[in-house]
Parts: sequence; structure tokens; C-alpha cells
Amino acid sequence: MRTILLAALLFTFTTGFAQEMTMTCCEGAHMHSGMEHGLKNLDLTPTQTEKIDAIKMETEKSIIPVKSDIELKRLDLDKEMKLETPNRDKVMRFVKEIHDLELKIKQARVDQHLKVNSVLTSEQRVKFSKKMHKGTKMDVTEGGREHRVKIIHKSAEGCKGESGVRAPCDKHKTE
Repeated sequence: MRTILLAALLFTFTTGFAQEMTMTCCEGAHMHSGMEHGLKNLDLTPTQTEKIDAIKMETEKSIIPVKSDIELKRLDLDKEMKLETPNRDKVMRFVKEIHDLELKIKQARVDQHLKVNSVLTSEQRVKFSKKMHKGTKMDVTEGGREHRVKIIHKSAEGCKGESGVRAPCDKHKTE
């Protein structure tokens, strides 16, 4: 009975803090950032591209240690949950710490979006905004964790043009 209760509690914690990812319908399990999709076909100048690349690099560098901290906290949480009598205060502290770290990542992504937005012209901002809000969301499980995934449907041209190698997905073969 205790094992079932602990498993249910752990499941609740891990699914409650699901991460959001984006993938195109043509990429299968390969995850693709929504920002990359939003920036395609905006006719960016070389200066804009350089600035945006620097913004993305800065954001990714700042997120790496936070992701590492999240994984370490999850390991600590798992260890505590496997004890015969887990300490509720410790468990709740780990859950809050994980949540706070995940919030840091989301804030960094929002900040990145705002910085990129400031580099774009007003016409590019309109296109960027429309592309960023396109897509379907669904939950998938990968590696034992549940993720919210945004699926972006592309035209056959977009599927072929993505890598120059990959054929269009089944949905776009007939388009």
C-alpha cells in the first residue's frame, strides 16, 4: 500500500511540473524550438541574425546550470521518496525548489523572446508573433517524463526545406 501511495505521489509531482517543448510534425522525436520556427522566413539582416544568435547563446548558457540543478534536485527528491518513511517537509522543499528552478527557465525564455522581439522590425514582429502562436499542443511521455509538445504543421516545401535531406512527412506527401 505504501509503495502505491509513494508511486502516486511521485507521479503527481513529476507530471505536475511537465516541461514544454516544440516539434514539427516532420521531425518525429527530434525537438525543435518554437523560436527557430518563428524566425524562419523573416528576411533577417546579417546584423539581426548575429544579434539574435548572441541572445540565444546567452540564454542557453544561463539555462544549462539551472537544468543541472533541477536534475540534482529530482535525484534528491527520488532518493527521499524511496525511503521507508519519507520526510514530508524535505519532499515539499524539493518540490518547491524544482518548481522555482523551472520558473527561472521559463522567465529566461520569456526574456529571450522579448530581447529577440526588440531586434526585429515591426513587420517582422507581426510575422514572428503569428508563427509563434501557430500549432497544436498535446502531452507526450519521453524518458519517463511527461512533456507538453507543440506540434507545428508545415507545408511539403517546409518539410523538404528543413534539412534538404529528409522527405516530407506522411501528412504533407499529398500536399
